Amino acid sequence: MLTASIRRRPQLPALSKAFWPGDHSARGARVSAGFMRTSEFSARDRPYSAAATVQFPKSTNDTLDLVKAAQRAAHAIYRDGFRYSKAGIVMDDLIATSPNA
Repeated sequence: MLTASIRRRPQLPALSKAFWPGDHSARGARVSAGFMRTSEFSARDRPYSAAATVQFPKSTNDTLDLVKAAQRAAHAIYRDGFRYSKAGIVMDDLIATSPNA
């Protein structure tokens, strides 16, 4: 019979206050960047790395807008036939959104 011990992961403190000192109102992004790459350590796979940037006309925190931008970036840089080891989306130019924006 196999038994496994379950470790509880330590609780991480909320990072929002560390990254956003002061006012904690809603935040929005003006730029979304996506990237993909193959493993730099694989000798048998061809190397490939690409990135794409999508700029918003005004800052947004709308999930639908952010997902659509991520999909546009991914479709622009994806190439069939590669074994990707890392991909990601980065939101940049973060600013506070106001009710008047």
